[in-house]
Amino acid sequence: MTKKTPFERYQAYVTTLKSSGEKFPCNNFGDINFTIVAKECGNRRQWFSENSNKIMENTNKKLSQIIQEDAKTVGTSQNTPKNLESVLNNISEKVKKENSRLLKSLEQATAEIEKLRAQVEELEFKVSNIQQESDERYKEMSENGRSFSYAEP
Repeated sequence: MTKKTPFERYQAYVTTLKSSGEKFPCNNFGDINFTIVAKECGNRRQWFSENSNKIMENTNKKLSQIIQEDAKTVGTSQNTPKNLESVLNNISEKVKKENSRLLKSLEQATAEIEKLRAQVEELEFKVSNIQQESDERYKEMSENGRSFSYAEP
């Protein structure tokens, strides 16, 4: 038995659709979902786009023309549109949840920044005091030739 070509597998899939009364699967935009079609007929998804302008054997038509004709004869399954209001409500709820999460995250980050600013200010003050004390010790050591060890009061 010879191995079927991708086009033959596609034709067999279309024949199966016609005989079972099924239609081409569609994506959210109403176009044929080639990922599902490719999986069903055992082809790579890219095969459809790579060969769309190729004239197929025994038909003298481009693959894209054949697919359009098949879509007209077999039809496509239409996704039933949802109620627009419910879709907008779902989107609104998701946005509200995301907004709430982001506000909490912002509050935490702001509190952490304020804490770090206070810590930086305190450390800068300590560095300034230590630098001033060091300068004073160096000056005193230079004047009288003695060295001092730093002792914490």
